[in-house]
Amino acid sequence: LHVGSIAVVRAPGADDVARLVSRQTPDTTISYDVNVRPSAMGPRHISIARIDEMISRSDVVKLSDADLAWLRPGERHGDAIRWLMSRGPAIVVVTHGSAGATGYTRSGSVRVRGHRVDVAHTAGVGDAFMAGLLHAMSVRSLLARKTARRLRTIGLDDLHSILHHANLCAAQAITSAGIEPPHIDDLAVAS
Repeated sequence: LHVGSIAVVRAPGADDVARLVSRQTPDTTISYDVNVRPSAMGPRHISIARIDEMISRSDVVKLSDADLAWLRPGERHGDAIRWLMSRGPAIVVVTHGSAGATGYTRSGSVRVRGHRVDVAHTAGVGDAFMAGLLHAMSVRSLLARKTARRLRTIGLDDLHSILHHANLCAAQAITSAGIEPPHIDDLAVAS
């Protein structure tokens, strides 16, 4: 089950999303794209409480450097990551724009560099990254039923490959006109 952004924090839908997530069985993988949008989210303290609650219910959390700074203002990056991991996710992914992304697990972290591309637009690039992340996890059967243990013990080499795939999806999406993520065939040619 994937949730994200304004739907998690803004009423009345936020309550419905929270209920949906709370009703999932333990063998359901929950992924959450924080995607902070302050101007559309309502009061900060309510948004932070809802974001914190969703992070604590999620197995995979993705956010950008800017999202992390908004969520944990004034905190050093390492302290903010430790706080995120203490909330319970198996994997936290922080995107760094054109500089790539870093994935964190309890056993360590891995960073992938961004791809040099000609930028046509930036709308939807975070969604393309998230779709690529979930696709790569699905191909490795990390989102299937009863895989929570495998997700929590993922090796850093596997996480690196997953992040590389997600980054490739984002790079492909940013180069084409219109907001449409790449197709699998597009990725095979680009890798």
